[in-house]
Amino acid sequence: MGWVSQGYVFYHGEAYPSMDKKCIIIGAGINITPARLALINSDVNDGDFIALVGISSDALKALVEFARQVYQDLSIDVKPITISTQVSLVDSVSTLRGIIESNAPCDVVIGIAGDR
Repeated sequence: MGWVSQGYVFYHGEAYPSMDKKCIIIGAGINITPARLALINSDVNDGDFIALVGISSDALKALVEFARQVYQDLSIDVKPITISTQVSLVDSVSTLRGIIESNAPCDVVIGIAGDR
């Protein structure tokens, strides 16, 4: 990943104009409170894509409902992604990458929230 400064994303020493759309990936545990804080702090805007990722489908459903209520005035796409513990980490990351690429071009924001 790169870093953003004054409307440009710097990636491997090259400057690219920052995108208007964000792909926001929030990792969530069973306790969704930290994930809710990560989502709120990710600066969601109209047209953004939000992927909520975790192993508990019940927690993800609650987090999706929270996101839709908080951002009800925005046109956003919220998708819960339940990661199977039977799938390798490489396959899980590959799935997330495919989801991001299908929403490109976009800036990527990743929020990792545990259960604490």
